Amino acid sequence: MKHSIDPKIYSDFDTAISASDWRYSAAIVGLQYYLEKMGKKYKIEKNIEIDKIFDDFFLYHSQDITEKEYLQFVEIFYGEELAHKALENKLKSKFTFHEEEVKWIKEKMGANTALKKVFSKVKFTGENKQEILKLIQENRDLIIKESFRNKKNLYDNYCQSGVLLTEASKDSVCRVKGYYIDAGKKGKSMAYNFKTDTIVYEDDIIFDFIPFAFNGSSFETVFLNDNVDLELLIKMNYNVQVLWKRKEEERIEIQRNLMELLQSKTHQLKYGMEIIYKDREKTHFDSWYLRNESIEIFQKVNISKIQLNMKEGENYRNILKETFKNIMNLSRVDDTIHFLLKEKENLLKEKRINTIGINLAIEELLEINNRIKNGGEKMTGNIKAAKACAREVVKEFKKKNIEKKLDSYRQKLISSLVFRDYKGTLDILMQLSNYSGVSFGFVFDFIENPSQNDDLVRAFVFKLNSMEYEQNGKEEKKEDK
Repeated sequence: MKHSIDPKIYSDFDTAISASDWRYSAAIVGLQYYLEKMGKKYKIEKNIEIDKIFDDFFLYHSQDITEKEYLQFVEIFYGEELAHKALENKLKSKFTFHEEEVKWIKEKMGANTALKKVFSKVKFTGENKQEILKLIQENRDLIIKESFRNKKNLYDNYCQSGVLLTEASKDSVCRVKGYYIDAGKKGKSMAYNFKTDTIVYEDDIIFDFIPFAFNGSSFETVFLNDNVDLELLIKMNYNVQVLWKRKEEERIEIQRNLMELLQSKTHQLKYGMEIIYKDREKTHFDSWYLRNESIEIFQKVNISKIQLNMKEGENYRNILKETFKNIMNLSRVDDTIHFLLKEKENLLKEKRINTIGINLAIEELLEINNRIKNGGEKMTGNIKAAKACAREVVKEFKKKNIEKKLDSYRQKLISSLVFRDYKGTLDILMQLSNYSGVSFGFVFDFIENPSQNDDLVRAFVFKLNSMEYEQNGKEEKKEDK
C-alpha cells in the first residue's frame, strides 16, 4: 500500500510503500531498479508505524518519477528487445551493409505501428543511415512509449496498455491484468448490493513498475514475492534477474530455471514463499505457493531425467512441467508415471528397445513419489524388492520360452493401475505369482494399504519385460552396490 508521509519527519522523503500484496511488492522491486539506475535516493525503514500500520516501508521522493526518465529507464532495461534500439545499434556499428542486413533493417523500421509512422516517408537505401538515426533520436520518447506499452511480452503483458504513466484518480480501476474490470459494463456485478458507489478502486502509477520485477522468457515470467524483508525481496529478485539473463539464449522453461535455482549453492532458496507466474497467453496472474516440504524434494530431483516432451494425440506433454506442478502442490505423480508406462508399452510393441529416456524418467518419478508420499527409506527398499521380483518372473518366463505372455500381464496391470482398480491389480499379481512360481513379498504391503503402496506395483510393472532383461539385471546390481 502507498502512503503520503511528512518530508520533515522522514528525511525529505514524501512517499512510502509497504508490501501489502504482491502487486506492491513487485512495484517496490521495479521502482528500486529505476531509482538505482537513474541515480535517485530511496530508503528502506524496518518496523515503523505509518498511518497506524506497523511494517517495513520503502521510502522515496514522488517527484523523482517522471515520464522522460521512466522512458529512458525502459530503454536501458530492455535494450535490444525494443526494435528501435536493435536498429540503432546495428546502424551505428557499420558503415556499409550487405543485402541481408538491409533487409533486416527494413524489417525493424516497420516492426510496430510507432516505427512505421516515424519512417513512413523514408526508405533505407544502405547509404542514408544518418537520416534514420536522426529520426530515431527526434522521436525517441514516442517510440519507446508506444513500443513498450503495446508489446505483448512487455507492459501489455502485465497492465492495461492504455493507462501507462497516467496518474490514478479515486475511481480508477486497477491497471494490473486480472484486476482490471470494465466498470461501465461490470461495475454493478462487482459492487456490494449492486451499488456502484460501493466498488473499492485500487490503482496507482507505481504499478507501472511491475513489469521490471518479473524474470523469465518472452512467454513465461515469474516474480518471487518474498515480502517478509524488503531488502531480501529486492536482492533475491535482482540475483534471479542476473542469473537468468545469462541463460536467456538457452530458452529454458521457467519451471526448469526455478528447479535449478532451488538446487543452486549460490542462490539457493531455503524457505517457502509465494511465486507469481504470468503466461503471456493468459489475461491473469497465477499464484504458486512454494512450501518448505516442496523445496526439500526439488533439491533432490535429477532434472535431466525428467526433461521429456512426449506427444499425446495432437498435443505434447512436458514431463518436467507436470512434475514441477505436482511437487509444488505435494501431489503424487501417478498419472505421469502411468502415461510413461503406456508410452513405453507402445515402444515395446514396435520392437524398439531404446526406451532409455522413458526408463530414466520413470525411475526418477518413482523416487519423487516416494518422497512426496513417504519420505523414508522403507519404501525405497521395498521398491528394490518389487523390481527384483519382476526380474525373477522374467527369468522364469524366459526359461519356459513364453515371454510373450508377459505382455498380456503387463498391459493388464497398467490398465488396473490407471483406473485404480486395486482388487483387479491384486488378482492379476496373484495369478502371475502362481503362474511363475515366484513369491511376491512386496504384495503384503500393497494389501495393507493399496493407495499408499501402489508405487510398488508400478516399480514391478516397470521392470516386467524381457526385452530389457539383461540391462535390468546390470542396473539392479549397480543399485544394490
